[in-house]
Amino acid sequence: MKIFKVSRPEGDKIKYDEYSSFVCITSHKAKARRTHPRNETRVWRAETGQWHWIDCETGKVEEENDEYHSWSTDIDALVVEEIGSSPQKFFDGVKVILASYHAG
Repeated sequence: MKIFKVSRPEGDKIKYDEYSSFVCITSHKAKARRTHPRNETRVWRAETGQWHWIDCETGKVEEENDEYHSWSTDIDALVVEEIGSSPQKFFDGVKVILASYHAG
């Protein structure tokens, strides 16, 4: 398992009630990039032609596409840095362990 810091790009305007970054544990950089600070990931749904959020714990896909969710809508622009690793695999999927939220 690897530890990643995921943050919004420099110059991205972060408003009240938005996240600026988070730290998560997962096996791949791509999984970290698609994770929401609330411990959710995004999945492409061909039938809607849009990204939807999927809960990492339950696997439930949100039917309504709420792009905002207090996080960036441009996941390709996110900065993903590997900051550590663990020799053991504790779980499958992604686990957010710390998030930076700017409450309003």
